[in-house]
Amino acid sequence: MEFPVRIAFIPGVGTLRVLLTDRNGHECGCFAGVSGYLKGIVYADKTQATPLYAIEWTYKDTEYQFATAAGEKLGTMKRTPWRSIWRAHYVIRNGDTPMLEITEDNPWVKVLDELAGFLPLAGRFSGLFLNPTYAVQRPGGPPLLRLVKERSVYEYHFSVHQVAPIEPSEREVAMLALLMFIQRENTRG
Repeated sequence: MEFPVRIAFIPGVGTLRVLLTDRNGHECGCFAGVSGYLKGIVYADKTQATPLYAIEWTYKDTEYQFATAAGEKLGTMKRTPWRSIWRAHYVIRNGDTPMLEITEDNPWVKVLDELAGFLPLAGRFSGLFLNPTYAVQRPGGPPLLRLVKERSVYEYHFSVHQVAPIEPSEREVAMLALLMFIQRENTRG
């Protein structure tokens, strides 16, 4: 997988499909799930022939769990409630140890986008000007990856850019977490 990675939502009724393509246009994953975003499978490509990862929401711990298709646990992602009221903040853990964090760069963009949504014509075109960005970083460290919502009127497209060196195991879990993060934040507003 070569950065930047483009994340595109494929429209469907009752199902959710997300296609990931790398900088060269090669498919590097396809997420398939049901509406509600509580669990899904990441496949190698859009043919959905080779499952790579499983993502599942656990009600008991209110977190997403990531595992390989063989069942090997890779990590979990959980939203931190009090820190997330103003600015989106999620913690990715490996067991009990915090591995990475996802934070919103500028919460004012979200506020302005919500306010523009109340205006009849401005709400339709706010996606062209108000596009939030999010950083993936080690706890207390500089950003490693940056998630950017691309300009669009009707569709949801995102891109993930590498801004600093990242371990392959961290990159693997971060990409899985970003898939679920995008869906959670879309439902939050």
